Amino acid sequence: AELYLKLGLYEEVSGDTVSAKQSYNRSLPRYTILLDTMKSNHPDRHNVLNMLAINIIMLGQEQMLHDFLKQNCKTKIDSIFMSSYILGKTKEELLRTLRKKYNR
Repeated sequence: AELYLKLGLYEEVSGDTVSAKQSYNRSLPRYTILLDTMKSNHPDRHNVLNMLAINIIMLGQEQMLHDFLKQNCKTKIDSIFMSSYILGKTKEELLRTLRKKYNR
């Protein structure tokens, strides 16, 4: 899942938005399966939720992200962590950050 997301981000920053969308779409069901099989107290759960959230934002499905987080962020820590890190970002903001980092 993470490799497809990273590939999509690389393609997006490189200007290949069609391939990027395909990579994001390949990543999405893999993250869903991963979270379905992961225990709620798994140490990597927050990271997986963050990566899934980025993937959903990059697909332009922010409403889907909000719906997903309402269903899956059950604890106070989940809600605080996710809302401060991801929910305030748009696709353009994420891309701007990536372009600054990798287009030096």
